Amino acid sequence: MRRMALGLWTVGVALAGACSSDSFHPNTTADAGDSGANDGGADAAISCTLDPDCDDDDPCTGEEKCVQGFCQSGTPPCPNPDPAHCDATCAPSGSAVTCGVAARDADGDGHGDSLCAAAPGDDCDDSSASVYPGAEEKCDGIDSNCNGIEDIDDGHLLGGAPIDLVVVAGKQLRRPRIAWASNAKQFAVTWIEDDERVYVQRLTATGSKVGGAIEVGDEPYSDAQFPNIASNGDAFAIIWWGAAQASTAGWTRVLKSDGTFAAGVQLTYLGPSLTHPSIAAHGAGYVAAWAGLDVEFAGLNASGASAGSYASSAVSGYHPRVVSLGAGFLSVYSAQSSGSVTVTDQIRYAHVTSATATSEGVLDATAPSGTSYAFPVLARTPGGAFAAWRAQSTGAASVRVAEFDTAGTVVCGPVDVTQEAPSYTGGAAVNGSTRLVTHYSPAGNAVHLTRWAPGCAYAGPLLVSTPLSAAPDPASAGGTYSDVAVGDDTIVVVWQDYGTSNFIRARVFGRNYCD
Repeated sequence: MRRMALGLWTVGVALAGACSSDSFHPNTTADAGDSGANDGGADAAISCTLDPDCDDDDPCTGEEKCVQGFCQSGTPPCPNPDPAHCDATCAPSGSAVTCGVAARDADGDGHGDSLCAAAPGDDCDDSSASVYPGAEEKCDGIDSNCNGIEDIDDGHLLGGAPIDLVVVAGKQLRRPRIAWASNAKQFAVTWIEDDERVYVQRLTATGSKVGGAIEVGDEPYSDAQFPNIASNGDAFAIIWWGAAQASTAGWTRVLKSDGTFAAGVQLTYLGPSLTHPSIAAHGAGYVAAWAGLDVEFAGLNASGASAGSYASSAVSGYHPRVVSLGAGFLSVYSAQSSGSVTVTDQIRYAHVTSATATSEGVLDATAPSGTSYAFPVLARTPGGAFAAWRAQSTGAASVRVAEFDTAGTVVCGPVDVTQEAPSYTGGAAVNGSTRLVTHYSPAGNAVHLTRWAPGCAYAGPLLVSTPLSAAPDPASAGGTYSDVAVGDDTIVVVWQDYGTSNFIRARVFGRNYCD
C-alpha cells in the first residue's frame, strides 16, 4: 500500500459547452499534457470546427479549444507546487473538481518522496527503489531504511578481524606507523625491533602483504626510536631518531613502491638533539618536524635529502606532528618551557610558511600533567587540518579535538569526549568528510577508532581490537601505540600488542566500516 500524504481543495470549473456527449473526443491521455497542433503534439492530426469537437468529458484536463482548425489541450485546473517531488491530483465533483497534492513515487517502491513539502512522503531517496522505510539496511554507505542512520551505526558490525601483521619470535616490536601512497596504491607500515632497527612492510590496496619486511636502518644507527612514515603518493619517507657517535640524531630514508630505496640516498642526517620526529608530504617532497631546544622543521626532497630549513617554534615540545597546509605547513605539539618562555601543560600549534615566518598559538592550556604524554595527532582535511590529543580534566582523561582552516586559523574546538578515556592517542586520518582518531583505552584494554564530523562534532567510537594479550608495559606510557591510514577503498588500523614478545597487529575494513 502506498503511504503518502495528500492535500485536497475544491476548485470551481466552468463546464458549459465543454461536455457534449455527441462530440468527437481526442485522446484524453495525450490531451492532458499536449499543447496542440502548432507544437506538434499527439493532437496535431485532430481537426475541429468548434470547441465541443475537442471536449474529452474530463474537467480535470481543463477546457479543450479548437484553434485554427485543430484541437488544443486545456490547462488542468489543479496546480503542482513542486513537479520534481510532488504529483497534482484531481477528482471531478459535479460542476467542480477537487484538487490535491501527493508525494511523487518516481522509483515505484510504494513510498512517496519526503521532499514534497506540501504533502511529505516517507521515502528519503525517491530515485532508488531499494531505499524506503522497512528496506534492508545494507553496508553500502546509504541509509536504505530511511531511519536517519546507516551501516555501522544501524546494526552492522565492523568489518575485518584483528590479524597478526608482524610477529618475530623473541623480538620486541614497537611503535607501528602506517601511510598510504595514493598513486602507487600501497600502504606501508614501519616499526622498530628491539629498540635498535627500523623496518617497513608494504601492503596492497586491500591490506595484504607485499613481499617481506625490509630493514630500513641498521648499525651504527642503533637505539632507534619513534619511527614515522609519510607518502608523497609515489613513495614512502621514513624518519626516526637514534644514537650516532654518542649524539642523538635524526634520519630519513625513502622507500620506493617497488621495495627499493631511493637511488643515491641512504640515510640523511638531519641534525643533533632530535627526538620524536614526524614527517608529512609537502609539495613533491616532504617536511620533517622534531623536538629539540625548539620544535624544528626541515624540508626534504622526493629522495629524502635535505632541502632547507624553516622557522622553528617559540618553545620546545614533545611529539610534534606535521601536515602540509595552505602556503606552508602546520605542526601541533605538547609544549614545555624553553629559555625565557614558560608554559605549563599546553598543546600548541605553529603554522610555518617560510624560513622566517611562523604563526603560533595555544590549542589547549589544560593538557595532562607531564606534557610528554599528551600525544597530539594531526591529519589533513579537505578544508584544512584536524588535530586530536589526550586531555586531562578533573582527573578524567578524554579525547580532545580542534580544526584549522588552510590559513592555520582555529575554526572549532577544543571539544572533547570524556567517555572515551584514552591513555594514548595514536594516529589520525580522514575518510571522506569523517575524521578518524585511534587511541588505546584502559577500559577493556583495547584499541578504539573515534569518529568526528566536520565542525568538531563527535560521531562515536568503534572498537577495533580485542583486548590486548597483556597489559601495556610502562615504556608505552600506560597505553599502546596505534595508527590509521585510509586508502581508495580500505581503512587499515595497526597497533602494538603484548605477549611473551611484542608484536604488530592490524585490522583491515572498508570505508563504510562494516565492509
